[in-house]
Amino acid sequence: MPEKGKLNEKDFKRLRVNSLYLVEQIEPLNLVDYLFEKDVIDLNDQESIRSKVTQKERAQELLRILFHSGPGQSFNLFLQALKETGYTHVFEKLQDSEQPETPTALPMADSSLYENLFAFHGDGINEPKNWTQLDYLGSGRFGTVYRANYKKGSAEFECAVKEIRGGSPRDIIKHEASVRNETETLGKLSHEKIIKYYGFCSTNQMFFIFLEYMKGGSLENFIGDKYDKGEKIEEPYAGKIVKQVLEAVAYLHSLNYFHRDIKSANVLMLDEWNVKLADFGLTKELAEITKTYTSCVGTYRFMAPEMFDKKRKYNKPVDIWAIGCILVHLLSGKHPFHDVEENQLHKEMDNNPSPAQEILNKVSEKCRRFFKQTLAINEAGRATAETLLQDRFIT
Repeated sequence: MPEKGKLNEKDFKRLRVNSLYLVEQIEPLNLVDYLFEKDVIDLNDQESIRSKVTQKERAQELLRILFHSGPGQSFNLFLQALKETGYTHVFEKLQDSEQPETPTALPMADSSLYENLFAFHGDGINEPKNWTQLDYLGSGRFGTVYRANYKKGSAEFECAVKEIRGGSPRDIIKHEASVRNETETLGKLSHEKIIKYYGFCSTNQMFFIFLEYMKGGSLENFIGDKYDKGEKIEEPYAGKIVKQVLEAVAYLHSLNYFHRDIKSANVLMLDEWNVKLADFGLTKELAEITKTYTSCVGTYRFMAPEMFDKKRKYNKPVDIWAIGCILVHLLSGKHPFHDVEENQLHKEMDNNPSPAQEILNKVSEKCRRFFKQTLAINEAGRATAETLLQDRFIT
């Protein structure tokens, strides 16, 4: 048992691994309550734990840092956080736990590919040795994506690795929340039009999400390349792409999730005819059908009008609006409201609400009807994903 207030790297490793086990077995929101109830966390005074809201919030932050720490700076962050809590000792009982010291993995969509989960995830301190970073694929909101090889015995498998750097303590917690949200969401999803999730690991303020490699790149780049060469995307092809995105969204919505950041850059291509929806860092699960959100998130030019106004509530229809915006991009080669400054977008929507206005007189009646069902300024006027899958434009 370490002396009070002291924790060497070996002790730290044991604590971290056992905390990973607990995180896997207990709902995250109940984890701190569980530790309090089991007297695993001990305070200097005798006041009621339940009345110490500040201490509880600090304990939650401590657990987040512990979950994504390793030697070096993040290890020091953990020690500093431990000192600031005022706890005389932390998780001593976890060190005597009979639980295995190898953490279980987060849910995997294709678990048959990774039999040695411990090797894939590393030991909680060192980076796993059985994958190799290859060429750069692109950058997103929080991180960089690389192509990688995963080794299983003598065989190698291709995958994509999203690398997210922690940065400052505040950034570590923010990025960890996004990573946790994305991996937990992907771990629950299984659909042919949603990118496959293989696993997750973290070391030294670095987070790694292992995903299916889509060799065709993003729909964003595909559209750009087409129009740069003077080529045009016709309606039948655009309809086939939009249908696949709708299939993914219909599945998400059926599970009471909505994506909140659908855009051409988040649609990845296996080849020219097959696409999948990706990037679930902003995806939300509705606790009930009627629950709504008010935070302004997403990518401006694909955001529904209600998402700009913090006083307005929104939920699943924001994904439908974004699908209409993807169709605008496919058929015009331009982002919706491409000539409007981002800080003027909301005002522009009030004056000229349809992102498809420039091309409405150039498309078929079927396409105009599809735009009407997806780009209604009032979310109540937008069709559901299931309804749109029966629309003549894509069938």
